[in-house]
Amino acid sequence: MANAAVESFNSTLEWELLSRRMFDAKEQARREVAAFLATRATEEATLHEAA
Repeated sequence: MANAAVESFNSTLEWELLSRRMFDAKEQARREVAAFLATRATEEATLHEAA
């Protein structure tokens, strides 16, 4: 089950962020991925608090 969750997350990351744009540098990509992860974590926490 954990592997399926990771695969699903990786697919979401690829679709939502990586497949939609090109990055000029690795550092820019790292910042964008970090921001994406922070947003997802906040959304997940909010969902769990509401439940």
